Order: sequence, then C-alpha cells, then structure tokens
Amino acid sequence: MTDREPATRRSTAIGEAKAGERIVRRHLDRLVEARHQLGPRAVEARLLLDGSSFDQGLVVEGADRDDVEIVGLERLDHGH
Repeated sequence: MTDREPATRRSTAIGEAKAGERIVRRHLDRLVEARHQLGPRAVEARLLLDGSSFDQGLVVEGADRDDVEIVGLERLDHGH
C-alpha cells in the first residue's frame, strides 16, 4: 500500500461498463468530463468503454485515439 494521500494519487484509467445498452459518444464525453474534473492527477488517464454494443462512429474514433480503449464482450471473454 502507498502512504500517499488519496488526493495526491494519480488516476491511470477511468471507465464505464454497460450491459444491455449501446455505448455512444455521450458515454465517452462523460469520461472526458470526469477526467477533466479530476484535474492534473488524471490528465493522462486512459478512457475505457466496456460493453456489448457500440456505435460504429465511436469505434472508429476510439481506434484513432491513444487515450481511448473500446472493450467488447469478445475481448472480455477471450482476452483479445
């Protein structure tokens, strides 16, 4: 365990998981806002979206961004 205070710890990832709901741009926007609200300690945090159904535009955008990871059920089940 670290002895650093919670407010000084760095956030490395922020995520959202949805079962039975299509993940769309607004889900990513919420994660971007959460990272912004966390301030300097989260500036490099990766944004993780986990689910069974994704908007195709979001998948394309996620593939173009280094800070976004789209994790579908196949990857969760098989680790790919």
